[in-house]
Amino acid sequence: RAKSVNKRIKVMRNTIAIAIILGTTAMSAPVAAGGLAQATTEPEMMPPMAAPVTWSGAYVGGFLGAGNYAGSGQDLDGDATDQDGLILRMNDFSGEAGVLLGYNLQRGNLVYGAEIDFAAMNFSDEEILDDQRQEAATDSMISLRGRIGLAVNDTFIFGTAGVARASVTGCISDDSDSCEPVDVEIATFDGDINGIVFGACVEHMVTDKLSVRVEYLQFEGGWSDKVTYDESEEERAQFSADSKAVRVGISYNF
Repeated sequence: RAKSVNKRIKVMRNTIAIAIILGTTAMSAPVAAGGLAQATTEPEMMPPMAAPVTWSGAYVGGFLGAGNYAGSGQDLDGDATDQDGLILRMNDFSGEAGVLLGYNLQRGNLVYGAEIDFAAMNFSDEEILDDQRQEAATDSMISLRGRIGLAVNDTFIFGTAGVARASVTGCISDDSDSCEPVDVEIATFDGDINGIVFGACVEHMVTDKLSVRVEYLQFEGGWSDKVTYDESEEERAQFSADSKAVRVGISYNF
C-alpha cells in the first residue's frame, strides 16, 4: 500500500509540473488571431487635415496684360474725309499694367464678389491715308466689375462683367502733317470714353494667402459727345475706343 501511495504522489507531482510549464509557455507566446485576447498595438497617428481653401474676404493685387487695342473716329459731316459718316479705325498690339482691389463671398462652391482695377496702357497709333491724318491713343482705363463662378478646392473659375471708363485721344484731319486745330478740317478729342467690360478668368491659390490668375478682358466703348471741327459749330465728329486683352496677375488675400 505504501508503494501505491508514493506512486500516486509522484504522478500528481509530474502532472502539476507539466501544467505549470504549459501555462508559462502560453503566457509568453503571441496571442493567435481570433483568440480570446488580442495583442496590444500602438494606435496609428493620422496626418493633420489641411484647412479647406476659402475665397471669402478682401484681396489686393497687380497684373500685366497685352492684346489688341483700337481707336475709332467718325467724320459725321464728311468735312475732313469728304465722306459723310465715314468711320476711321486704327488698332495695334499693345500692353498694359495695373492694380486691383476686390472682395469675395463664398457659399459652398459658389463664389461671387466685386472688383475695381486701374490699368495704364501704351496704345498709340497714327495713319496717313489719301492725305488724311488719323490718330488714336488710349492712356488708361478704370473698371468696376462683378464676378461670379465656382471654386473647386484651390481653383476658382469665374466670369466677370461691369462698366469701364477709358482715357482716350483722337484726331481726324485733312492735313497729313498735323492734328493741330488750325482750320475747320481738323477735329480732335481728348477725354473719357465710357463703355462695358466683360471676360472670364481662372485663378489658383498657390498658398493660403497668394493666388495667381489668367484673365481675358474685353472693353467695348461707346461714342463720345460730338465735337466740332476747330471753331465751327456745324461740322462735327465723334470718337470711340475698344480693346481685347489677356492679363496675368497675382493677388494677396486677407
